[in-house]
Amino acid sequence: MCRRLFVSAIVVTLATLGGALSSSTEPATASTSRGPTELETETGLTMRITSISPVQLTAGQPLQLKGTVTNVGTQTWTDASVYLSFNAFPATSKTSLESFATSEGGIGSTVNDIGLFDPIGDLAPGSRKGWHLSVPFGRLAPAQAGVYQIGATLLAANDQGRDSLADARIGTTIPYLPSGTGKLRPTGVVTLVPVTAPILRRTDGAFIDDRLAPLLAPGGRLHDLLDFAEQAPPDSLEIVLDPALRQAVTEMSRGYLVQTLGQAAQNIGGRPGAGRQAARAWLRELDDVLSHQQTALLPWDNPATSSLADAGMPGVVAAAVRASQRYGAANSLTQTVTDWQVSGSTDRLGLAVSREAGAAIHVVSERSLPGLSRADPGTYPPDQVSIVTRPGLVTAVVARTDIGGVRFSRGLSAFQFRQALLAEATVRSLSERHHPTSVIAAPFNWDPGRVTASLALGAGYGFASVAPESLATLGESLPTLYDHTVAESGRQPGLSTKIVDAVRRLRDNGHIYTDLLTNHSEAAVEFDQQLATAGSSTWRWRPNRGLGLIRELSRKLAARISAVTMTGPAFVAMSSSSGRFPLTVSNGLDVGVTVKIFVNPLNKALKIGPIAPLSLGPGQSKDIRVVSSARGSGVTQVRARLSTASDRRFGHPFDFNVRATQIGLAIWIVMGLVLAALLIAAARRIYRRARGQGFKTRAESGT
Repeated sequence: MCRRLFVSAIVVTLATLGGALSSSTEPATASTSRGPTELETETGLTMRITSISPVQLTAGQPLQLKGTVTNVGTQTWTDASVYLSFNAFPATSKTSLESFATSEGGIGSTVNDIGLFDPIGDLAPGSRKGWHLSVPFGRLAPAQAGVYQIGATLLAANDQGRDSLADARIGTTIPYLPSGTGKLRPTGVVTLVPVTAPILRRTDGAFIDDRLAPLLAPGGRLHDLLDFAEQAPPDSLEIVLDPALRQAVTEMSRGYLVQTLGQAAQNIGGRPGAGRQAARAWLRELDDVLSHQQTALLPWDNPATSSLADAGMPGVVAAAVRASQRYGAANSLTQTVTDWQVSGSTDRLGLAVSREAGAAIHVVSERSLPGLSRADPGTYPPDQVSIVTRPGLVTAVVARTDIGGVRFSRGLSAFQFRQALLAEATVRSLSERHHPTSVIAAPFNWDPGRVTASLALGAGYGFASVAPESLATLGESLPTLYDHTVAESGRQPGLSTKIVDAVRRLRDNGHIYTDLLTNHSEAAVEFDQQLATAGSSTWRWRPNRGLGLIRELSRKLAARISAVTMTGPAFVAMSSSSGRFPLTVSNGLDVGVTVKIFVNPLNKALKIGPIAPLSLGPGQSKDIRVVSSARGSGVTQVRARLSTASDRRFGHPFDFNVRATQIGLAIWIVMGLVLAALLIAAARRIYRRARGQGFKTRAESGT
């Protein structure tokens, strides 16, 4: 069969299957082999290992591997058999362990003794079959302590015949610590498991899609995460929970609506969500997990801290930290907030902002710390580093992107995780003099797959080379000073300019609205959550949806602010040096507000008296009399406007004119003298007439 380049035989041919079989080796030479992905693409056959028992090579006990093979291709494979492969040269250092993952081709020797392989028969397109291998310890005979590479290889025939080349293969690692190894110093293992997911909700609480429902149900990523955590011994994991997710699932458990942005724009009602029961079951399991595992909280909805810091909006990050702390306090959870941006990607300014916001712990990917790569590639990076920032030193937990020489991808199975954990801890315990610590950080979108009791995760964390530790314990050790560049890895986009501008407008409107309310504490708590969600990392990849949701909330807040208004006269005339004029403040909201009123004349000769803050109940209007005084006459423009109790101005200003008319003192004196003279003259005339003629009638006087 000429379907691929020649690779040294690792399995027996049809001619030798009936005779005495012996071991053969398959050298891993890059020039003559292809990787598993190419092999799967070529044959359509994929293999999985689902369990290994025991978790380490143990004298006197057979090694048992179980797994599956699936035909995802279009051709039928016949007479298939699965064989155990074993590399007799163990890894005892970081470099040799990593070489297992980078080697191409097969895995050392193939055990093809009669009775030690599993003939599974035919594989039709779309079919899956299980396999089971049991090989005596003596057949493997490991020579020394270390980590060994083992695997399974499948040989089958197709319509072109049969050859000696592997048609599918899968590999993993297993530790071996013989009884004479001596006392090991176990490796401290801090395992960080983020529990988070994008939350897409409208301002009225409706979800714009129902994507969370399948994630919570059996087989969903969030469900698998909790099943994985349930398997772990108490206090062996650090669950880093996004409280925004827990709140959203809590509301789903009470019944919820799904309404897209388009449906809302067309006034089309929402439909009931399908995840109510799954949400209830998930919350019960989450509470159980949190009761026996270490817990920390992410900032609310995991804001894009570095982007917000670059945009000069540290207040959004502070709101996210406050929101998580309040939620933790209100729900009997921890109040420790862990700054851990997606993939641990951050920069120095982002660290400074999160530190000032109140985050107690910082998790940073080694990719954001390029200076660490200058160290010896044969050594592991430090578990913690101390980074200089403007507000002071920040201690950051270094999160690696691999575990046991294997890349920690979103698809790493729970079984692969356990074996990689054992491999890394064993190698470090054997090769490092001082107490080593491994920080294992799962990706934010990690799905460990279906987890069953056969995973025996407890046996992994209870292994002799593994000592589970927490973030709190890790914080007791001294960090390594890091004085190189801190930069985002470039693997994720920043928040778009439109998103940043929308968040800024929302921030301003929200602060005005919450300050406006007489009893604003509850509204401020809610707005912290809303503002944090507006700055969520989710909008890095979904900017259009984010923009629509942020603008919708901003418009609603602006409309509520505009319901508080002020009116007054268009013109005021003052006929003396002082006077009063009316203004009317109206509250069109269904909650009480407290406002300040500022009246500013263009001409400083007109003075306005102090105006006390004004409180109005729901729907209430109040008139006030503004006291003014003038030094002179004339017309000046006056502007009146409203502000919150903390002097945040809002609404449109109200402009009107004031005319001040003042008559001078000299004019009043002259007018007084003239009036007095007139009165005196009149009095004299009356007196003369009375003395000379007396008072006569018109007839008597002849007139």
